Amino acid sequence: MLRYLSGTKNLALRYYKCGGVLTGYSSDWAGDYDDRHSTSGNLFMFGGAAICWSSRKQPVVALSTAKSEYIALSAATKEVASNALSANCAD
Repeated sequence: MLRYLSGTKNLALRYYKCGGVLTGYSSDWAGDYDDRHSTSGNLFMFGGAAICWSSRKQPVVALSTAKSEYIALSAATKEVASNALSANCAD
């Protein structure tokens, strides 16, 4: 671990004043060939840098790309809500 830290000490996330919040989410419909579950992913950026990201297999089998996208949107919305509550509780 110390080798990793010493090798990455020049890397950083840079936040800029001009940025708002950008939310991106996506899904891979029936991407797992074994059980046909889709994968949801999301990325939240603030000030030009990533602050939260996730990629998870969906718990149910979606019967269409629209349903898969809806499940991905729902997961992204839950992520925003939980982060907003955490931020409010920290203040």
